[in-house]
Amino acid sequence: MLSWTVFAPLRGKGKLVPIQALEQIFRLRLLAVPSQIITIALVHYGLEVHLRLDALGILIAVELVIALLTRWRSRTTITVSEIEVFLHMSVDVALLGCLLYFTGGFTNPFVSLLLFYIALSATLLSTRYCIAITLLTVIWYSGLVLFYHPLIPRGGRFVDEFDLHLAGMWVNFILSALLMTGFVTALVKLARDREEKLARAREKMLRNEHLLLLGTLSASVAHELNTPLSSIRMLLGQLERDATEDPWTRDQILRLREQTDHCITRIRELTDVTKEHPDQPHESTPMDRFADSVVRRWSAMRPEIQIDTRVDGIKTHPLQSPGVLSKIVINLLNNAADASLENASNQVTASFCADFQSIRIVIDDRGKGITERQLAQAGKIVESSKSDGLGIGLMLSHATLEVLGGTLLLRALPNGTRAEITIPSIR
Repeated sequence: MLSWTVFAPLRGKGKLVPIQALEQIFRLRLLAVPSQIITIALVHYGLEVHLRLDALGILIAVELVIALLTRWRSRTTITVSEIEVFLHMSVDVALLGCLLYFTGGFTNPFVSLLLFYIALSATLLSTRYCIAITLLTVIWYSGLVLFYHPLIPRGGRFVDEFDLHLAGMWVNFILSALLMTGFVTALVKLARDREEKLARAREKMLRNEHLLLLGTLSASVAHELNTPLSSIRMLLGQLERDATEDPWTRDQILRLREQTDHCITRIRELTDVTKEHPDQPHESTPMDRFADSVVRRWSAMRPEIQIDTRVDGIKTHPLQSPGVLSKIVINLLNNAADASLENASNQVTASFCADFQSIRIVIDDRGKGITERQLAQAGKIVESSKSDGLGIGLMLSHATLEVLGGTLLLRALPNGTRAEITIPSIR
């Protein structure tokens, strides 16, 4: 009795998943049917060799029906198993064996196409099924030798079997070369694409682990800072009331209290932002109001920087998750400002554009530029081009925009670097 484990989908081991293997088998069948029709017609009518067209027609019709059923099967949601792929290949070997029986048996130069299924099984299937396909082809080849059905010339015309065999070998070589080049190349490409997807998944998992650690540390630090900041604020209030005679001392205490209030506000904003999610209902903010709010808030923090702001497109278009998005924009503006200052410039450009498909925010600096290595690693690891930077901002921006369904692209400019945010519009 078969174990249910044989019906489990094939995963790993350097092989393609069964659904991809089934799609490759469909393409092979789609190529085989017209090729067989053309070859049979050339031999029967061109070389005037008598063939059983009725039997061959039935076999090709069966092959075509199976190909169409395979196409339908690959489109269904039912999981494709490895044993199912093996059964499909076994049917193909049987159909090829029957076609060879009616077209010269083991003397047919196309008999070497049985080897193609061995190579294909080694690529698509695990070892045990590959061995089974090999045994099946050996059985069929042996059967063609034992039950040889010779070709008969039509109308008593003599046909040199050796010349016919040589011509068939030439056509077979060309066909085999095309099959091996086309299908093996396609299979290798599918395998490489799968490895790239796995690498991206591993990279995303590693980044998510970093983000989880950062989130845990941020929550812990915010909780730890809240109590001492509140105590400092109370003490500063007491000192402010006691320092009535010295105006300078009173001004300094007031300044310290304002900075303490600013720290407390930022910690509360950090807590509020973590509660904001794109799937949850939120209050929409028009693009022009969002841009004005972010730029005014950032300019107050970085008064030494001159920012050129443009708002294009549908200025009243609503944005999703404006609180989260504002943090990303401010972080990128700070990076742009630092890069410009390192290059003896205080210029930064920010443009906001919205339409019914997407929202684009572009920030350009006047810095020294970004290297190819930094472009490749941006957002993937904790790395920064600044000597005192940690690269956390870019990584958090990339991850947050992925949650919002958007992207962050960095691009080198002749006189700086461009950061471009793209997020889908609210429908």
